[in-house]
Amino acid sequence: MDIAPITAVMLGLRLPDGVGISPERMADALGISLAELVSGANVPPNVATDDPSFAPLQSHLRDLEAAVAAASIISGDVRKAALWLRMEPISAFRNLTGYQLVCARRRDDLLSYLESIETGFVG
Repeated sequence: MDIAPITAVMLGLRLPDGVGISPERMADALGISLAELVSGANVPPNVATDDPSFAPLQSHLRDLEAAVAAASIISGDVRKAALWLRMEPISAFRNLTGYQLVCARRRDDLLSYLESIETGFVG
């Protein structure tokens, strides 16, 4: 799945250093609280504000970015993809949402599922 076109849109999520992803901007893009985002990352609550470049947090944010980008390829819209990721239960995954799958460290399963939709095998 080619996520390069969507990644350019996602660059608005970057920290000022241009390397990491802003937890606040990701939470805003997904329409969730920063506390919910940090909880999903399974990191201490203060990490998002005290050390946003903390490796486990950034890993979670990169997984979310990849999920939104992949869903955006199918939907054609980053906002719709973020809403889908957060709200739409996926029957193939016992009605977990894409966001819940990412939080459960199942990003690869979600991306494979989205790729199968994109190629016409599931949907």
